[in-house]
Amino acid sequence: MARCAEITPLDLPQSVLHHAIRTQQPVLLDDASSEEVFSQDEYVRQRRSKSVLCLPIVKQAKLVGALYLENNLTPGAFTPERILMLLLLASQAATSLENARLYSDLQLQAGLLQRLPVSAWTLKPDGTPDFVNQVWLDYSGQTLDFVRSHPEAWMTAVHPEDREAASKAFWGGVRSGQGFTIETRSLRAQDGSYRWHLQQAVVLRDAKGKVLKFIGTTTDIDEQKRAEEALRQAQADLARISRATTMGELAASLAHEIAQPIAAAILGAKNCLRWLDRDKPDLDEVRAAAIRSARDGERAAEILGRIHRQFEKSALNKETFDVGEIIRETVGLLRSEALRYNISVRTEMAADLLQIAGDRVRVQQVVMNLIVNSIEAMKDLDRTREIVIRRAGRLAQSAARRSPSPAPAQRRLYRRHHT
Repeated sequence: MARCAEITPLDLPQSVLHHAIRTQQPVLLDDASSEEVFSQDEYVRQRRSKSVLCLPIVKQAKLVGALYLENNLTPGAFTPERILMLLLLASQAATSLENARLYSDLQLQAGLLQRLPVSAWTLKPDGTPDFVNQVWLDYSGQTLDFVRSHPEAWMTAVHPEDREAASKAFWGGVRSGQGFTIETRSLRAQDGSYRWHLQQAVVLRDAKGKVLKFIGTTTDIDEQKRAEEALRQAQADLARISRATTMGELAASLAHEIAQPIAAAILGAKNCLRWLDRDKPDLDEVRAAAIRSARDGERAAEILGRIHRQFEKSALNKETFDVGEIIRETVGLLRSEALRYNISVRTEMAADLLQIAGDRVRVQQVVMNLIVNSIEAMKDLDRTREIVIRRAGRLAQSAARRSPSPAPAQRRLYRRHHT
C-alpha cells in the first residue's frame, strides 16, 4: 500500500518504513517477529507480523513514495519471482505518482496564471500566441481560438496610432530573440475605451541557448500615464505663471525707469512756463529748461524703443558694439527689480573690452534673461544676495587661452556665484 497521510505507530512498523526511506533499498523480512532488529517495533509486537516487504518508490533518485506489504499467516511469503513483479509494479507506480505530481503542479501554475491581476501570455519562437490568460480575453473580448489562429490578434486591440511602432518593436524583439517592451493604448471591449498598457516579454531558452518561448505580461498603466500627464501639465502651468509673474514684475520695474525721465521732462516744462510767466521772461532759462525736457523725453523714448525692439520679431541687425555698454544699460533697467529683493548687482568690467559684431537687441535680450533668471534663483535665499557680472578684457582672455582649464569643481563654483 502507498500511504500519503501521517503514519502512527499502529499503522505500520515505523522501524521498517524508516529504514527503507533512509536507505532507499527494499526491506524483506521472512519472519519479522524473529528479526532481532525489527522485533521490538510496537507494530510488529502487537501484530506478530510474519512476512514483510517494504519497497521504496524512487524516480530519478528521488523518493516519491513507499509500497508496504505483509502476510501474517505464512513466513517467507515473498519469493524472488513475486519480488521481481512487485519491483516492476513499484517502478510503474513511481512514474504514475510523478506524472500526477507534475500534472498537479501544472494545474496549479495554470490556475495562478489565470488569476493574476495582469494579462499573462506566451508566444512560440515565431511569435505566434499559444497561451493567453482569461484576464486578457475578458478585457479584449477575444477568444483563445481566435488568438491562437491569428498571430497578430493582439494588434487588433491596439489604438491605430500606436500600431506601427508597436508592430516594429514586437517583431524586432521576436526576430532578434531578445524580447521587447511596448507601451500602447488598447481597446477595452466592455465600453469601447482605450487604456494605456505596458507589454513586456522575456525569453525562455534551453541549455543550448535556443529560444523555446516568449513569456509576457500586459499591465494596465492608464492611471499612471494620466498622473504623469497631469504632473507635466501642472509643471507647465506653474512655469507659465512664474514667467507671467516675473514679466509683470519686470514691467513694473521698467515703468519705474521710464517714469523718471518723463517726470523730469514734465518738471522742465513747468519750469519753462514759470520762466515765461514772469514780467520779464528769462529766455535763457526757458531755453535751458526746454533743452533738458527734450533730452529727458528722448531718453524715455529711447527706453521704450529698446523694450519694443526686444520683443518684436524682426530680422537680425548686425552691427559692432561694446558689450560692456549693453550690460550697464540692462543693469540700470533692472536695478530697481533687484533692490526689491535686497539683491545687489555689481559689475566688474575690464578697461580693454573687445568690440563684438552682432544684433545689439538680441544680445541685450540674452543679458536681460540672464539677470532676470539670477534674480529669480536667489530672491528667496536667506543669506547674502549678490549678482556679479564680470567681463574680462583682451589680456585676461589671452592669458586664459594659454593657461589650463580650471578644475570641474572650480568651474561649478564660478557659475554659481557669477554671471
